[in-house]
Amino acid sequence: MSFQAEEFFSGLSKRYACGREARMESPRSLTAAFMRSSDFKSKSERTLFNDLLKTVESTAEGRRTLREFSKVGCSVHFEDGANAGGFYLPEKNALVINPSSGFKDFSSVFVHEARHAIQFHIFNDDSDLYRFSDGEKLKRAIEADATAHECAFIYQARKTNPEIYEEHSYLPMLHAYADTLERTGNERKAMQASFQSWYSYDYYRDYYDKSTLDRVEALVNYGISNGDASLFSKTMPSDITDRICLFEGRSYADKKFLMSREAYSIPEDNQKKIGKLTATYARQVQGASYDHSVYDMYPRRLNGEILDKKPRPRFSDLVSSKLSKSR
Repeated sequence: MSFQAEEFFSGLSKRYACGREARMESPRSLTAAFMRSSDFKSKSERTLFNDLLKTVESTAEGRRTLREFSKVGCSVHFEDGANAGGFYLPEKNALVINPSSGFKDFSSVFVHEARHAIQFHIFNDDSDLYRFSDGEKLKRAIEADATAHECAFIYQARKTNPEIYEEHSYLPMLHAYADTLERTGNERKAMQASFQSWYSYDYYRDYYDKSTLDRVEALVNYGISNGDASLFSKTMPSDITDRICLFEGRSYADKKFLMSREAYSIPEDNQKKIGKLTATYARQVQGASYDHSVYDMYPRRLNGEILDKKPRPRFSDLVSSKLSKSR
């Protein structure tokens, strides 16, 4: 089941500006845009989406996200059994929501994934072509930004939908947002605090560390198999986080923080493995450049302790004739 967000979100946001009566029009906007897959599923999913839309609309952060999301022409799909609560597919410009994850969860998932769609339409360069450290910095900032917007939505929904807040009350990024906002009254500072808190949440950090290692290994295997010398070769534009990490149209992320020990660290074992992988790729693919930027990052121990940067190993000590030796 899918609908084109542009078809009704743009109309909805225009009506919303008219006030309370406009919000009463949202079910009619939805009905007009809904594409039926079957009578049963149409009714069920229409109800689910109507509930989702009303919940997202009930907060200032949700309304901001809907206004921006309406401009990117993204399709939205309900799919049972989808990865976790949902995901965004840039290559198809599609947002997928798993309704079986439960209503308390997928309203915040929608805000998070909608931010990814918005980010992608601001900047859609292939980060796999970037030097490793640049690509990693960008991917982390993208996740931290989407999470900060998600936490702003969850916090603002705490009175009208307290069950959503309770469902996510374990998140340190949410507490960082709430504590800072209640202490300072400044939403921009609250967003920044939530953004930075993402980097110290060990559950997320460890998950993304593992997926990063798997991704680099897959990229290197692809590059060697296809003789693709373009990987790990580009330098990330210096203003990209200013363009992507936005609150009310202005950058809020501290670029100095992105280079800090906390934000710019990597497991020391991953650092060694990725260093060997990129060196092997450079040796085996004609024209490929040797990307040693992983050694620009701070090594981190399993207990979370961040160490001082170490001297970069010699290229000749890293390369191997067989990729399997790098693992």
